[in-house]
Amino acid sequence: MALPEAEVHTLLEQVLSEFGDRHQQICQLLQTRFEQVRRYLLTDQPLSEERKQLLGAYFTHEYALEAAALFNPRLCRTRINPGSPPARCVRVELAGNGRGPYFVDYLPHRVVDAHNKIQINAPTPFLVRAAANPKRDYEKAFFERKLYELGLTGAFTRQVLQDLKPYFTLQD
Repeated sequence: MALPEAEVHTLLEQVLSEFGDRHQQICQLLQTRFEQVRRYLLTDQPLSEERKQLLGAYFTHEYALEAAALFNPRLCRTRINPGSPPARCVRVELAGNGRGPYFVDYLPHRVVDAHNKIQINAPTPFLVRAAANPKRDYEKAFFERKLYELGLTGAFTRQVLQDLKPYFTLQD
């Protein structure tokens, strides 16, 4: 907060030049992050848009997703089907426990063909934070398995899950 506005401008330009190519909407990302931490500021003075974005940058963890350490990798068949894979192929997700500032649950879809060859598409050049999709279907068996792996099964979770259908929504 003590930085002069000229220095804020210079630092923000440096952030945008260093990370702008990895984010399609970096200014929006920084603004969103600022809004998430705004309540912790010890001032109510008006702030410039550049200062808001710089503050958002200070509270954003940037790291290379493809370079994050991945443990316990596994292939999971998926029902999500953006564009049908060729005949006799199965669309899968590569899943694993990630190490880094965030838990990495799923990586992009892959396709396994009839000869067990895996097609791995090039990663997207942009980093986009996932947004919750309230209309998505969840697989009950997979959800139960994840709860078990996390040590979160018990009477309460069994009671909550017992009335769910094999595929359920966030609303359910």
